[in-house]
Amino acid sequence: MFHLPAAYFEVGSAEEEPQPIYFKGHRIELLHVIELYQRGMSEAQIAQYFGGLDQDAIHTAVEYYIAHPAEVEQYMAEVNATAEKRRLSAPVHPAQARLEQLLRRKRSA
Repeated sequence: MFHLPAAYFEVGSAEEEPQPIYFKGHRIELLHVIELYQRGMSEAQIAQYFGGLDQDAIHTAVEYYIAHPAEVEQYMAEVNATAEKRRLSAPVHPAQARLEQLLRRKRSA
């Protein structure tokens, strides 16, 4: 697991694998900030995007990512794969099923 400063970060529930890493006092995950950084946003832009997120915490996260890119990217891949498995195994809402049925009919007409 990462060695991020406890002043800025906290680990989510041990029941979840991989355990999510949150910015302390927020439900914003390390993953979300690093994804925005990878897309070219600056630390200041990320701080503005998330509002109340401490810019020092964002800077610490980005520095950690730069120093340990393979470790962070592996973690991100595991989190994204787990989220995708959950999404695929979740039951389809009846409204969504009905819309998909209507779209199939329209496309085949």
